[in-house]
Amino acid sequence: MDPKDFVGAIISLHDENKKPTDWVLLEFLGEGNSGIAYRIAPLSNPTTEMRVAKFPKSDVRFQMTVLHSSLRIAEGLFPKHPQRLTPDERLRRLTEEMLLRMASPGAAFGVKAYRTLLMATEDALVKLFYRQFKAKTLTDDFLSKVSALTQLIDENLVEEIELSLDENLAVEKRLFYEHCLTSLSKRIEDLKLENAFRPLLQNVLVKLLGLHLEGFIDFTELLTITRTKAIHEQCTSVDFTDLAALIPLLYNCTVSEKQKSNSESELDRKVSEYTYPTAIRATIATALYLEECAAQYSPSLSYLSGLAKSWLARVNILTGQPSRAIMLFEEALQFLTTEESLPERYDALLDLAKLLLNSEPDRAYAYAGEALTLKATLGYD
Repeated sequence: MDPKDFVGAIISLHDENKKPTDWVLLEFLGEGNSGIAYRIAPLSNPTTEMRVAKFPKSDVRFQMTVLHSSLRIAEGLFPKHPQRLTPDERLRRLTEEMLLRMASPGAAFGVKAYRTLLMATEDALVKLFYRQFKAKTLTDDFLSKVSALTQLIDENLVEEIELSLDENLAVEKRLFYEHCLTSLSKRIEDLKLENAFRPLLQNVLVKLLGLHLEGFIDFTELLTITRTKAIHEQCTSVDFTDLAALIPLLYNCTVSEKQKSNSESELDRKVSEYTYPTAIRATIATALYLEECAAQYSPSLSYLSGLAKSWLARVNILTGQPSRAIMLFEEALQFLTTEESLPERYDALLDLAKLLLNSEPDRAYAYAGEALTLKATLGYD
């Protein structure tokens, strides 16, 4: 949207007492490399107290072509404003804008939570394969030997590693990264030839969720757009099961970032202050999103609600809320009854048994007993 088109929008700003107050953008004053300036006034009395406000260009509200959900038009002052839309027309335009933003293969790269996941994947490549590379024992097919990596091999991971090459790396580490880039390109080509290229960060639901995580759309808009024909035409039930696979990956990142907060390294602690809230918020949002939309897409996916609840329970354990975790695990068990959900049911039963062992041992033993029976059914050692 042209910056001038935001004139007439109402924006909530916090005063020195952190109290939100509505201001109206009255005049566009100009823009620089990093900011946009407007003359603003209190909505309650727009003819007085005029001030100048500068907003960063990185603010998603000023990157959109449709008025952001947090903004509205001062209709009394601007009765013919072009952004005065009916709810249906606004949703149509908003959906079109989100589809355009999702079109790029690298759309997920700008999502902070996904960047954390990509950096963790890069670290995993180093931990798993760098020593073999140095020892010249790394096989050509090393990327195919860890199935979990396959989901994260795409253009986003390539871009993440290319960024690392811009850093001041030791010669051998640089050679390893260059080898990874060559191998990634080859692996992507092979997966496409095998019709097995289904990278997680190219999933339509994961991309749409990323736009919510970055603040382009709120959660209600996320759900509403997901239910539109435009999205449903791009989805299959596999896309929802792939979305479910994102939750444990984000959860593991959350655990890792929380551990950094207790690190002896000051740098790790400072990084954690930024990355941990991002990771935990993304984990929760993904689970809630899956819980809300999977079963509505198809009744056969109702077991994914149970999976979502069990991961929300684990988040509650992580944040020190065991009672809430117990309730969520028990709710999850009501959905985890299908054959494909039995591994998750087994894990939930074990988690419940551990949570209840000291406070309610009888219930704990009952859950542990069912887990043992299920263990035999699943053929676990």
